[in-house]
Amino acid sequence: MSIDKDDVEQAHFIKELIAGNHLEGRALEVAQQAISKGPDSLSTAQESVLRRAMRDFSPAECGSCGNSIPWTERYQAATTGRCLGCIVR
Repeated sequence: MSIDKDDVEQAHFIKELIAGNHLEGRALEVAQQAISKGPDSLSTAQESVLRRAMRDFSPAECGSCGNSIPWTERYQAATTGRCLGCIVR
């Protein structure tokens, strides 16, 4: 079994949200479960809660160029709304 790079990066993003105190209540509980027991342990409703919390915190697409923002850049994108490429330009 191979480890999915996207899953690892998403887990890191969730850890950043937890460490930065950006989640609370049900979203925090679900995020902690996703990290401790893995994303496969989440019910459909829990997945929805976590997806919504992640989406509310950080955009999936760059507000400047419209490209997808990778998980590794999403935490910083929360304040800028832009991908790293647009920030550097």
